[in-house]
Amino acid sequence: MPVATSALEAEKQLAAPETDALVKNIGIPPRPSVLVALQQEMATDDPNLRRIAALVASDVAMTVALLKVVNSPYSLCHANVNRSISPSTCLGLSRSAASSLG
Repeated sequence: MPVATSALEAEKQLAAPETDALVKNIGIPPRPSVLVALQQEMATDDPNLRRIAALVASDVAMTVALLKVVNSPYSLCHANVNRSISPSTCLGLSRSAASSLG
């Protein structure tokens, strides 16, 4: 399907039967329960950093993402971090949650 160059063309492409068939075949994965638990902990009046670190550590992808952020040159952390509680401590709660929740 060619790229639409106008709103009218885009509307026609979205209404096409082949687009409808394509959209019906897209599967959206369920939201991991660890993300729900992390958001609930962050929403409390006094978020527990150890609980947040444990939640992040329980998910490999989340741990890797957080370690990439904290060990990047743009982070203000000047040590090589390799444990799950250290990135949360170094970044702080709001930046850790933003990095973990994507």
